[in-house]
Amino acid sequence: MDLLITLVEKVCVICLLGYVISRAGFFRVFIEGKKPRLIEAIPFVGILGIFSIYGTIGGVPIGDAIINVRDTGPMIAGLVGGPVVGLLVGLIGGLHRLWLGWSAMETWTGFGYTCIPCSISTILVGLFAGLVRKKFGLLPILWATFFALLGESFHMFLGLILAGSPDEWFTAPSIAQAWDLVIRRAAMPMILANGLGVGIFFFALENYLKEIKVQGERDEFYRQIEQRNNELEMVHLISKEIVASLDLDETLHTILDRVRGMIEFDGAEICLYDQQDNLLRVQAWAGSETVYLDTRGQVYKMGSGYTGWIAERRQSLLVADVDMHQAQQPVRRQLDDDQQIINSFVGVPLLTGQEIVGTIELVSVKKGSYDNHDLKLLETIAPQAAIAIYNARKVIEREKQLKDQIATLKIELDEVKRSRQVEEITESDYFKKLQEQVRLERNKKKT
Repeated sequence: MDLLITLVEKVCVICLLGYVISRAGFFRVFIEGKKPRLIEAIPFVGILGIFSIYGTIGGVPIGDAIINVRDTGPMIAGLVGGPVVGLLVGLIGGLHRLWLGWSAMETWTGFGYTCIPCSISTILVGLFAGLVRKKFGLLPILWATFFALLGESFHMFLGLILAGSPDEWFTAPSIAQAWDLVIRRAAMPMILANGLGVGIFFFALENYLKEIKVQGERDEFYRQIEQRNNELEMVHLISKEIVASLDLDETLHTILDRVRGMIEFDGAEICLYDQQDNLLRVQAWAGSETVYLDTRGQVYKMGSGYTGWIAERRQSLLVADVDMHQAQQPVRRQLDDDQQIINSFVGVPLLTGQEIVGTIELVSVKKGSYDNHDLKLLETIAPQAAIAIYNARKVIEREKQLKDQIATLKIELDEVKRSRQVEEITESDYFKKLQEQVRLERNKKKT
């Protein structure tokens, strides 16, 4: 028990220092599973290698062995950093242990008695831990602790069969001698201490990962708020711009220009509903640098394709992958002569109340270009756009009515003017004298 308490004290020192160092940037690279640079790998390997050496130096000598927590460093290195890191840290700790017992290997007494199996096991547990990391990723606390217990048990097994002189390995007297020293006196404290050490470190690491996750979620939350504020500000500016003009074409192109500033697209259309013919006609179009296909003037039947479906149902439509979407199909997928085709689509109806004004649709040659966020953004813009388009069309209709009225009034004025001119002529003295002369001439002819 005293040995276990002493080893736990050493382990706690290693775990405390390891927890502090885990806050360093070079450590986080390994936690996140990224490929480290040399400037990040060197301190990671060096510090955990020192932990392994400290585990040996701070160990408790018992006879010809050192009861230690040397394997904690390589196991943490491997379970966090992968096989290469685990192997390198294991080599640091293992070679230090070999060097420590080198002088005593001639007599196979003192620290030389177990230096070979202890060195080999330290290297191998670091490598095995790295392979586990590569295969399963970061382990949870219980599995990391279980691996440490298993790894240290492997250490004890090597100590049992490889202790002492190599020419006596696997012999009954050697195993019996090693059993008393390695298994009976050292195994339990070392297995429990190293298992506890790895477990404590991964408990601290799991809390740190939760902190990172919470911090990431908080940063993402603030980023989304900032993005949302920017989008709302943009929507406000769009609303001001599109209602500022009563020219229909200018209004439509302003809408598409401002939408492009918030959502990328390879093609965009604004279709207006023709109530008389019950169809939709493309009134405005915009493309990208790689796609140019002016679709103005094209018509869509109600209920036909994506556009017709949106207008008929008065519902928005999001298609992340046209190939995988079977509910509706586009009227045409080809975008230009280069054989580029529509692979994702988002569109919303333009409504004033329940009256359909038209639709606005965006398309992309890439799959997965649009998501629900883009859809909501278009739906936010759509009501203001619909009102602006509705007002602009009303202005056009009113102008046409006024022109018709002016034309009618002009005709009426011309008729009145002609009547007055005729009246002025017939009422003049000259015209009356002329009438009298004509009457006298007719009377003369009769007589």
